[in-house]
Amino acid sequence: MNDVEAWMSPDCLKEYQDLIKEANKLRRQRAQGKGKGKGKGNCKGKRSAGEPAGRYPGPGQEAQQLKKQRFNKVIGDIAAKKAFFMSFVRHPSYALEDGIRNLLDTFSEAMQTKEYQDMVRDSDKKTEEVTELKRKYHQARLAIKRARFDVENSDNTQLAKKYKNGELARELSHARRAYDRKKHTGLAALLEGE
Repeated sequence: MNDVEAWMSPDCLKEYQDLIKEANKLRRQRAQGKGKGKGKGNCKGKRSAGEPAGRYPGPGQEAQQLKKQRFNKVIGDIAAKKAFFMSFVRHPSYALEDGIRNLLDTFSEAMQTKEYQDMVRDSDKKTEEVTELKRKYHQARLAIKRARFDVENSDNTQLAKKYKNGELARELSHARRAYDRKKHTGLAALLEGE
């Protein structure tokens, strides 16, 4: 990824190098005490008090983001998925022509099997279940927050009563366990022995 000249398009490479030059120039100016923003916060993308620091990235951050985005796009164009591409990096023997051909033939054969089709169907169904369990877990967490607020403000609501007698904590615990059991789908679930 860091060898940008090897894979970046010429126009993108020029933009990247310009950002790096600007970042280096600012770094040198700050080191000499001449940089914008030295002491008074007048840097590029000035932010007001209370705004998050990362909202206006400097040229160095912009260069890094550009490099990462373009690299991911190049990988996506080559292999469709970054994880698939990175498996070739980790196992270079597959990167040879025969290795790639054998791997694609194996994938092709596996995708035609009934077991694979069943796994895809089960994974889709499980994804819907996981989404619902995640929603219930999130609602249980919100209920506890609301109940704590009611208790702190001495409100005698139904939610506060459930909180005091531990009912909400039990609901949250149950929702968390149910979600944790089902959140891995597809091959991950099979590898865990479900």
